[in-house]
Amino acid sequence: MKEVAIYLRVSSNEQAEKGWSIDGQYSSIRDYCDKQSEWHVSRVVKDPGFTATNMNRPGLQRLMLMAADGLLDSIVVWRFDRLARNDVDFPVILHYFRSKDVDVISATEPVDTSTPMGNFVIGVLGLMATMESRLIQMRSKMGLETRAKQGLWHGGKPPYGYGYNKETGRLFIAPEEAEVVRKIFASYLDKKCLYKTRAELKDLGLKTRGGYKWGVQAIRNVLNRDKYTGVMKHGEIVVPDETIRIIEPEVFVKTQKVLENEADLELLEVHPERLETVKHQFVGKKDNPACPECGLKRNVRKKGWTYFADGTKRKKFYCLVCNREFNPQTALIPIEPCPQCGKKQKVRCISQIIRDVHEFGVFNCRSCSKPFRVLRANYASSIIHRAVQQFGQ
Repeated sequence: MKEVAIYLRVSSNEQAEKGWSIDGQYSSIRDYCDKQSEWHVSRVVKDPGFTATNMNRPGLQRLMLMAADGLLDSIVVWRFDRLARNDVDFPVILHYFRSKDVDVISATEPVDTSTPMGNFVIGVLGLMATMESRLIQMRSKMGLETRAKQGLWHGGKPPYGYGYNKETGRLFIAPEEAEVVRKIFASYLDKKCLYKTRAELKDLGLKTRGGYKWGVQAIRNVLNRDKYTGVMKHGEIVVPDETIRIIEPEVFVKTQKVLENEADLELLEVHPERLETVKHQFVGKKDNPACPECGLKRNVRKKGWTYFADGTKRKKFYCLVCNREFNPQTALIPIEPCPQCGKKQKVRCISQIIRDVHEFGVFNCRSCSKPFRVLRANYASSIIHRAVQQFGQ
């Protein structure tokens, strides 16, 4: 009795969800297998919604593991292109299963894989599947370009501020959402700050289409979308459409300049003279210490507490950019790189030791899990004194 596995695959998510092609494939393969008296169908493996242009499919990987473990004698597919539609992957997959003494059989393409002519025919079928896949891609691209030249929406969920008319295939302005878009542009040009714009939208009680609060990234996406100026774009194709204009092109150009200036400011370190400019970026984090590595507060987050043997505890903080964990006291102590891995990101200060006239820093690398000590002859001990006076009370 041969152990047989059925492999099913469709590339369309819609087909996978509604089961159109999956059910059809299974019915056809099952009828074929039932006619073989010595076959025992022990497994049915599915890859719903996965393309055959690569091998990154959980079902296919599971089949290969079962073949390596000797659990299969044959694999039955509806057509050979269910396995692969790539002229490189297809012979590789067949060679792998043959090396594990597993036959690959098509229920609708009767080819004898044990003969040289059969192997040649399978190779031709693989090339034809590759050609068909590339023709589909070419036709899809051509169809999207044709729709774009006609000013039609390419499909999918319409952007915020618009609705979609299925009869005409065009976008139309959604009045309520369009008013929010205009408010976002006006607010940002006035405040020149994404975080202040987010705060204003929150105060006004405005929500996204999904009913969520506006986030900085969502606001940035709106500000970067040139479709609001009345253009339909697809790749290099640009078609003006006055019926979908929500803001004027001049407003969009000014907005992009302000966004560039704000991005440049974020790359700078925090200095007293520009605290008024950036303080909005860590609203609610004003009590957090600045990261000792990059000097910024905006990326610092709380990370619980450090408990000591005497029963005391101290807040821990973490910098998302530098991957640095620290507390307010050790933040004033410069960090030395780990002598094992040479990195500073996961090094934290344990204590300072003063012996005779020498001063040592004791550190621990969380990556190597090894403590180390560094002589700090040139270290200004006044920093430690200030830290003790500030945080030791």
